[in-house]
Amino acid sequence: MFNETAAVQLFEEELEIPDHLLCPITGALMAEPVLATDGQTYEHEAIEAWLKEQGTSPYTRQGLDLQGLRLNPWVIQDLEAFLRQHPTLKRSLNWYL
Repeated sequence: MFNETAAVQLFEEELEIPDHLLCPITGALMAEPVLATDGQTYEHEAIEAWLKEQGTSPYTRQGLDLQGLRLNPWVIQDLEAFLRQHPTLKRSLNWYL
């Protein structure tokens, strides 16, 4: 049986994806990177789920709320450039950046 998550992780390892494009919660390539008030960038869905359960920063353990999340245009720009260099990855993940 095809395991898309495992295939993507293997592909990521072979590509040596820059760390700042990977979500610190999931370890996966981000699709919608958001900057939190703790200064860290996360995948939007991952930090949203984390905050609903924990209510704190995964890094500082200080309180964070959903209203403080903002799209990170710098990481989005880097993601777009990376995906332009790797169109197979973009197609396989149905990326719409």
